[in-house]
Amino acid sequence: MAPAKLNALLDSDVLLDFLDGYAAAAEEIARYRECCLSIISWMEVVAGARTQADEDVRRGFLAHFRVVPLTSQVAEEAVELRREYRLKLPDAIIWASAITENCLLVSRNTKDFPANQASVRFPYRRSGYQREFGRGGDRGRAGRLVTTNPAAAGPMDMNLARANHAKHSE
Repeated sequence: MAPAKLNALLDSDVLLDFLDGYAAAAEEIARYRECCLSIISWMEVVAGARTQADEDVRRGFLAHFRVVPLTSQVAEEAVELRREYRLKLPDAIIWASAITENCLLVSRNTKDFPANQASVRFPYRRSGYQREFGRGGDRGRAGRLVTTNPAAAGPMDMNLARANHAKHSE
């Protein structure tokens, strides 16, 4: 019998990597029974769109994931995490969202999240910004890759997102 799959809360960097066509991000997302995201990550991904077409693609992609709202329980947990680990408030809210939803936090943010926590996973390092499955992108002001191709959510991208959504909407 195969081990039960975990639930994951995806950080913004993993979502952006996926939107940019980074294969390691797609493989990581496929590992989990359910993937959700914090309202903070949702805002970061949407706010990073440089064109209306890019924003539409991002919103369509994000619609396939459950968004964890900022509740009083998430807020209380975020306050504790911020105090204990000296995190920036958005990072504390993202991690608190994962904890309150009993999810593994999946992020590439090794600078801000502690590496010695079983509840945080750093699945891969992104050494370069090369496309791996046919997506276009360029660097935004903060150095992140942003999607510039309005057809960016190609069949592979959206099929994976739809499969994730379908698994959890039944």
